[in-house]
Amino acid sequence: MSAVNQIQADIKEFRKKYNLERIVVVNTASTEEKTKSHYLYQSLKAFETGLRENSPDIRPGMLYAYAAMKSKCAYVNFTPSVTTEIPALQELAELQAVPTAGKDGRTGQTLYKHVLGKMFKQRGLNIVGWYSTNILGNQDGAVLEHPTHSSTKIDSKSIGLEQILGYSHFDHKVRIDYFPVRGDRKEAWDTIDFEGWLGERMTMKINWLGIDSILAAPLIIDLSRFMEHALREGKVGIMEHLSLFFKAPIGTDEYALDKQYQTLLDYVKHFE
Repeated sequence: MSAVNQIQADIKEFRKKYNLERIVVVNTASTEEKTKSHYLYQSLKAFETGLRENSPDIRPGMLYAYAAMKSKCAYVNFTPSVTTEIPALQELAELQAVPTAGKDGRTGQTLYKHVLGKMFKQRGLNIVGWYSTNILGNQDGAVLEHPTHSSTKIDSKSIGLEQILGYSHFDHKVRIDYFPVRGDRKEAWDTIDFEGWLGERMTMKINWLGIDSILAAPLIIDLSRFMEHALREGKVGIMEHLSLFFKAPIGTDEYALDKQYQTLLDYVKHFE
């Protein structure tokens, strides 16, 4: 509980120092270990009991989310770690009347995978195998070198493609490798095996070279602006219209980029 108290004190000091009416807290920390369902997550009462007992099952991201919402801040989870999707924190968001959004910013490989998945589906080309690998050399890469952390990220990078295609009977492999010399520059390779007319096999290959921070920073700025607006408008709970920004959006099963974009446009039109 002392960690939560310290986070809340930091937010209070920040609010006072800059004379702020509204604050948006964005989680951009490294990926946490995979989280299994736990009874502490099922209700706010159980969660707060776990806080008082300093339960190790309450992860750092959850602590920040709790402290942010208790401080009447909007909260964005830009990581694949489990935070605001648990019932306890959804309950808190409703109680505190604050907006939340997440999870896992969609900045590179998963972005184009979701676009291409829709293309293959609409053209009637059957995916039989999709191999994806990533190399990066920043702190995220160092953390993701550990299997207990990388499995969380790989789950987030994998789930949307099956939803878009409408089937899972294909070989889908996702790898993440730490390569320090690359620093903040990341590279993604994809080999996509698919069937065309008469069952003929063909292959598409993709090589993506990006800069992690340059891809992520503008999304975080946009998300912060949308969430500040949500606070002003009194919006509460999961902001489903922001699913466009995330690999594993909370509150919706829609992963197709075009439909997510239209959802965002429809939301914005209400305020024109």
